[in-house]
Order: sequence, then C-alpha cells, then structure tokens
Amino acid sequence: MPTPRVFKSIISASCVVALILGFAATVQAASVHTGILPRYDLGDQIQHSEYYHLSQASADIDEQNCVQAMPHLNEAAEIEPGSVFVHANLGHCYMQMAMASTSPNQAQVFLKKSEEAYMRIQYVAPELTSTYFKLGRIAILQEDMKKAIDYYLMGLEYEPDNAALMFNAARAYDQIEDYENAKGYYYRTLAIDPSFVYAYNNLGLIFEAEGNLVQAEKQYTQALQRDVNYAYARLNLGNLYAQTNRVEEALVEYQTVLGMQPDNAWAHLYMGNAYFSIELYDKALEHYTHASDQNPQYEATYYLMAITLSRLQKLDEAMQISEIYLEMAPEGEYAKQVRDLMLTLQLHQAGVFFLKGQTTTAAPSPTSVK
Repeated sequence: MPTPRVFKSIISASCVVALILGFAATVQAASVHTGILPRYDLGDQIQHSEYYHLSQASADIDEQNCVQAMPHLNEAAEIEPGSVFVHANLGHCYMQMAMASTSPNQAQVFLKKSEEAYMRIQYVAPELTSTYFKLGRIAILQEDMKKAIDYYLMGLEYEPDNAALMFNAARAYDQIEDYENAKGYYYRTLAIDPSFVYAYNNLGLIFEAEGNLVQAEKQYTQALQRDVNYAYARLNLGNLYAQTNRVEEALVEYQTVLGMQPDNAWAHLYMGNAYFSIELYDKALEHYTHASDQNPQYEATYYLMAITLSRLQKLDEAMQISEIYLEMAPEGEYAKQVRDLMLTLQLHQAGVFFLKGQTTTAAPSPTSVK
C-alpha cells in the first residue's frame, strides 16, 4: 500500500489551521480599517493625507483588489513612512499578490516586498508579535525554514508564553527533521496550553518516525482525550493500528472519522487499505471509489483501485483504471508498478483468449508499493 498520508498541523496568528503533509501556516493578514471617507467633496489637505489614502486602500482591500489598493498604500507610505497601519496593509497586499501570481519569479519579488513591509513594523513596534507570524509565513513560502524559525523565536522573546508562536517554531523544526528541538518546543507549547491538541498529534508523528510506536499511540490518544472530533489524530492513530496488524481497531478509527465527515477522502482511502489487507476486496474497492470521487487528483488511489479490481478478476476495469493513472502521472511514484500490472493483465487476458477452458483462481498482483 502507499505510505499512509500523515497529518500535521501549523497555526497562524488569527486562526488554527490543520494541514496535510507539512503544509504551511495560513496567515490571515486582515486589512486595517481607519473608516472610509467619501471619494468626493474632500479638501485638498485631506486628499493628501495618510488617512485619506489608507481609507481608499482599505475599501479596495475589502473588495479583494490589492492591485488597485497599492498606489494609495504607496502614497500613504511616502507621507508617513513609520505608520504601522500602512505597512501592515502593504505586507498583506504583497502577500496576496504573491499567492495569486502565476510567475514564480514575480511571486518571490512580492514576497520580498511583503517581508520588507513587515520588517518595517518589526523595527517600529517590535512588541507586536502578530508580525512574526507573518514573517514566518513568508519565510516558509520562500522555502527557508531556518529563517522562519528565527522569526518565531524573535517573537517569543517578546511574548514567551505565546503557545501559537511556540507551536509554529516546533513545526518549523519538525519540517527540517530536527526532531529534538521540535519535541522540545511541542512540549513547551503544551506546558503553556495543555489543550493544544495539534502538538500532541505532531509529537505522535515524530515518535512514529523514530520507531517509538508506544509513545506515538500515547500522543494520539491524548489528543483525542481533549478533542474527540480531531480527525487528523484519529486518522493517524488508525494508521498506527493498521501498520501493527490491529486492523479491526484501525477500522473503528476510520469509521469514526467517516461518521463525523462522510466525505473525508483520506478516511475512505485508509478504510480501503485496511479492507484490502484482510482480503475484503469488494469493501476495499467501495472505499477507494469514494476516495477517488472526493479527491480525484490523488493518483495513487487509481493504482490501488486497479490492484483491487485485478484481485476481483475484473480485468478490463483494472486496465481502464491503470490507464487513468498513467494519463495523470506517467512518471509518477507508482508508474512502474502500474505498467507491471498492465503487462500482467495483458498476459493473463491473452492466456484466457488462447487457452479457452483454462482458468486461474486469482489474477497475479504487481510488486508491493512501499
């Protein structure tokens, strides 16, 4: 079976966001509102003020139009270069423009400008710890985890009991596989806020990576004791059960997630894997099909469906699904296994055609997936 997708979490200044496979923080840098002035009948003095330009920019930002807001923000920055409000909005808009850009080079330019704007705030008001979340987010998008760590640690100098900053520092260490520091900061997060379930989940994943499955199970269980609806920890616990041949317990965890989230693609995928492992291929196929319906871009599901169809002697369907995989990912992680499977199916079909009256009890399967 494909290696189970693990679920880690990272948070932003304004909200907690759980993410799949190392996804970075989503930082909501909301526009700063100073009140909106009418666009007409204003005296010359008001029209050339920071307040006027910031008000006009805020109206544009509310309409998700950062490009139109930029001239006003730049004018406001010229008038009042030390304004926290202006640079907060500049940082936000450059960030949004980077995320929307289709050019990687242009996106990096916008990210640099966003970083400069937030650094200006950090210089003027270093005690504003929300700035360090934004700077850390930018560093992550620049694929510079060490710089992200530096920003989070700078914020912790001003607010050492900020559990969110502590957690993000831990998560960044986790990303570069510095597990000792990661564990240390996760534990410090929990010392500040024992209800911080995301830290338990990520500790569990580190212990799994280190081969300490007893501690991993303990961490997932602690997360679920504090939040029974925390799907990521429940899926990770189910995956741990599955890899230690506790399939029935794994199925309970996956089914619990589906009870809360009937369309959870990962829960369906793992249910399929569990049923496949105990040779209940009809049930496995049912859940793989649900998984592909909910997450059609995850190509590994099609490989799993093809294997399962071959076990069910549905050879034509297995060929069709294999072709879908190769159309999606001709050089994908499982492309070789898919081609091997197709060759096996072709030979099997040829044998059925030329040796009528002879049957096989099961279609052969390709090399196992890691």
